[in-house]
Amino acid sequence: MTYMRWFVFFLACLLALVGQASVRPVLRQIEQQHHVKLGVYAIDTANDNVVAYRATTRFPCQSTMKLLVSAAALKTLALDQTLPITKKDLLSWSPVARLHLDRGYMTVSELTQAAMRYSDNAATNRLIDELGGVDSINQFARAIGNSDFYLAHREPNLNSSPLVRADTATPKSMAKTVQALLLSPHILNQAHRELLTHWMLNNTTGYHRIRAGLPLGGWYAAEKTGGSAVVSNDIGIVGSLACQPIVLVINTWSDRPHNPKQAAAVAAATQAVLAHFAKRNRCFAATAFK
Repeated sequence: MTYMRWFVFFLACLLALVGQASVRPVLRQIEQQHHVKLGVYAIDTANDNVVAYRATTRFPCQSTMKLLVSAAALKTLALDQTLPITKKDLLSWSPVARLHLDRGYMTVSELTQAAMRYSDNAATNRLIDELGGVDSINQFARAIGNSDFYLAHREPNLNSSPLVRADTATPKSMAKTVQALLLSPHILNQAHRELLTHWMLNNTTGYHRIRAGLPLGGWYAAEKTGGSAVVSNDIGIVGSLACQPIVLVINTWSDRPHNPKQAAAVAAATQAVLAHFAKRNRCFAATAFK
């Protein structure tokens, strides 16, 4: 590499670090105000600007793992394939699966939609079983470039401790996975990407997290939540007609069970990330962003 190329590379790195420095104090303040530990990785696909905060720290995935389960099902199984559903499959949160007991089966399309839109645990487990168990999901994750993701349990036994490797991933690895699954043609075909995105656009569990932090003026979120008594996560893409998609992964963990401020921390972190990106992306001027 020539001297000039080294200089340009060094300058780009320096500017990136300076940019990161401007948003980090805001994210630290959100942590303090909301009594959470934050993990954030965001990519502005219009210019490849990144916000990274505890990007390589492990956080419990909880139900955000359903994105990988569903993507693996779309990649591997036929949408019209039917799988038996019985009473023994039902768990405490099976709002869609229990509606199909009389019929006795669900299609892969129905199971995947239930997992993504309603976070249905029975539907998720049924897909995991059909795909070959939890290790098949880990194999899929590794095959698409996510070596940090590690699923050890089925629902409802997912780990919620960031000190244990089971059922965790890093914000950066999950953001790269979101980008690969929703925005890249190399893993899922166009029809499957559109289907997965449609289900995430119509997710019923995420109104108080990323969506609550979006600007006014036509912004959308295609996202999947995950949570427990101490975890509140949201992952996906956001954007508007004026702006290219922004990949956004926000993980939180709190040492206060059922922390009422935890979802609000995700919304506040969303606002902080978008405010940071707005400084270097003119498309934000076309929205009511503040």
